[in-house]
Parts: sequence; structure tokens; C-alpha cells
Amino acid sequence: MSLDFDKLGQFPLIIGNPPYIKKKSLSTDTIKFCERCHERAGLSRKTINNIWTSFVVSCTKLLTNDGIMGLVLPSDLLQVKYAEEIRVYLEETFERLEIFTLDADTFPDIEQQTIVLFAYKKSSEHGTFFFKITDYESCEVEEISSNGLMISQSKWTHYNLSPSEIKLLNFINGKLPRISDYVDVKAGIVTGANNYFILSKDEVKVHGASSYSLPILSKSSFVAQGADFTTTDFRGISDASKPSYLLDLSGKKRKNNRLDKYLEHGSDLGIPERYKCSLRDSWFHVPNIGTPSEAFFFKRIHKLPKVIRNISNVHVTDTAYKIDSKDGIDTKSFVRSFYNIVTLIYAELMGRKYGGGVLELTPNEFKNLPLLYWKTTRREYGKFSQNIAFNSLDQKCLQPAILKSELNLSDKQISALEKIYVRLVSSRIRSSIN
Repeated sequence: MSLDFDKLGQFPLIIGNPPYIKKKSLSTDTIKFCERCHERAGLSRKTINNIWTSFVVSCTKLLTNDGIMGLVLPSDLLQVKYAEEIRVYLEETFERLEIFTLDADTFPDIEQQTIVLFAYKKSSEHGTFFFKITDYESCEVEEISSNGLMISQSKWTHYNLSPSEIKLLNFINGKLPRISDYVDVKAGIVTGANNYFILSKDEVKVHGASSYSLPILSKSSFVAQGADFTTTDFRGISDASKPSYLLDLSGKKRKNNRLDKYLEHGSDLGIPERYKCSLRDSWFHVPNIGTPSEAFFFKRIHKLPKVIRNISNVHVTDTAYKIDSKDGIDTKSFVRSFYNIVTLIYAELMGRKYGGGVLELTPNEFKNLPLLYWKTTRREYGKFSQNIAFNSLDQKCLQPAILKSELNLSDKQISALEKIYVRLVSSRIRSSIN
């Protein structure tokens, strides 16, 4: 694929809706062409994760010095890591950016949240401005964020906050340490094929894997309520014949015909050719199992995040991050401290939103969340752990009293935080707050 941009000329106005195609679905020639588009704009090849970014930078290069660009783009522009360089590029290239957010139901068939970007090479009023289209049919628009006030320079996810709310959050954020100051965070176990390597209790027996299996928590949905995952909880999952045992053959000699047949079956299924498995010396040796962590955090969130104390001594897959407390930090207190309204607000702001209202945090995003840590009593923690429900957004667990006393916040500021949290989660999951 080749295109001579110089022969195309320049245009005062470009309007379009570029395709959204992930890199893995692009041909080698198309990827190389996208890389040339980025390099021509002075950008890195590493940001080629989706073809739409190449359309954005190419259109920019085709504008006249006072040109205007209007594009319908995925909301990835606002939030994902690979688009960070594009966000910086746009702010450096255009004097004025206008971002219009759309209701999730505006284009229901594309299964992708979208925004509309207007970019002006020249403008009498500089900056980045955010608007909400309140009525798509009549094109009613409401400005929802003033220029110059940012929650994070690397993301544009604060667009539905007022200037006073942004100032309040930045003030509180500046006072608080990070999660990484209290705990170490690592990715969970990557099997490369969970459906094959994680077995039910009955499958363990059938395949002769009793001496080659470890208890593991593989799905967030297996934890419905309670901040402690107990041996009773694990037994309930196991007895229900759910996948809960990791096949662990690392450094072990096999003398078991049934297990050998299961490995042969894995070869027939093409498991050795899967990417992660193909990188191993022995495709069936799952690496980096290590020891069970003290707690874990499930990286994908529906309503309330799940930070769970691991008192069952189980392993966890890469659906979660492993958490181990640093010296002098009590795990119970860390888990209890996590559930405060400021930390949860920043999780909403720093994470990535997917279709269906799912929020996801990368390990670095989780580690960099602000946290007010305080020691909790055994009695207080026990009451909290038993009552917290992850399918609800009950405000009682979000610690406004502690925040008020420790950070010297007023009742008005606490009320503002509660309103911010409800609005952020409501806009994400697009449903009523329980």
C-alpha cells in the first residue's frame, strides 16, 4: 500500500468517520503503511494499535494552516494508553480542540462508544473543551468542562466534571499517597489457555491430576459478596464443579497414563501453538506460578471494584492482580482503606471504559490510585467484610467520615464527592444506582 500525500494537496475542511480496526486484524502491508503515517507526523510506531490513529494524523497533515477537522472517533481517544501520544499530538497541532461526547445508545449497532472531535488549526480561543450532546435529534449541546483544568495530563476522562469538582479532586489527590506506597502489585498467572489448564474437581480426577493441581480462582464472578475469600468459599466453587484447579506440571515428572492422554488431547486441540504456550520450552509448563498472594484485585469492574483478602491460600489467574503488603502494612487495613470514595472516583477517572459499562485498570493505573490508609479494628473490618456486596453501590462503605476528619473536608465537599462518584459510575454503567 502506498500513498503520496504531497500530491493530494491540502484542504480547508476534512470531515470523516474513519474505520476502527485493531492491529491484529490488519495485513502486514497495512500495518507498515500506518507506521509510515505515524512516522511522517513524528510519532512512534508503537502507537499502532488501531487503524483509526493513522487516519487522524494523516488528516491533520492534509489540512491547510487554518484548516478544520471533524471526525467521529472511538472514545479510546480519551482514555487508552496507546492514544496518549495522539492526544499530545492534537494539542500541539491545533489551537482549539472540541470534544463532544455521545450517549451510549446513539450508535447501538457498532458496539463502540464514540465521540466527535472538532479540531481547529487557528482559533481566537485556545484550549481543549468538552461538551455533551444532550439531545442527538435536536443537536442540543451542553459545555461540561472548562479549558485548562485537568485531572490527568495523560487522559481526557474528566470531561463530565465541573471546574470546581476538578479543583477539589486535584486538591485531595495532592495530599494522598499511592497504593504502591503500601503494597506490591503483580499480574496473576498467565496460562495461555484457561479452558485447558484450569480444571474442575471432577476433571482433576478423570485426568489423574490430583498430584499436579493447585487451587486457583479464575473468575471475578466467583466472588459475589464479602471482602474475604475463605476456604469455605473455595470449597463451594469446587463442589459446584466450576474450574478451580490449575494444572501444574513445572519441574515434575509424570508417571500417569491418564495425564499423558490429556496432554495428547491438548496437542490435538492446538494448545502448543497458542502464543503464550509456544514461547515455553515445554508448552504445558505454566510459568511464574509462585506462591499465593495475601490479596488480589480483579482488573475488570462492573459496579464496585473487588479487592479481596486471600485467606483461602488460592492462586489467581491474570484476571486479577496479586497484592502483597509491604513491611508494617496490615492487609485487612489496606483492603478496608481501599473502599473510600476518593480512591473509587480516581479508579473511574484513570481506568478504561469498555462496552457494556465495564471498567478496567492496568497494573500501573491501579498502583497509582490515591489512597488514605488507616488502621482498622478487627471488629470494624469483620462487619465491613461480611456486608460489602459488589453488585451494589451502597455509599455506606465509602468512608466519608474518615475522609472528612483526616483531610479536614467540609460537609459540602463530602457531598460534592458523593455526587461526583454517582455521576461517574452512572455514566459508565448507564443504569440506576442501587
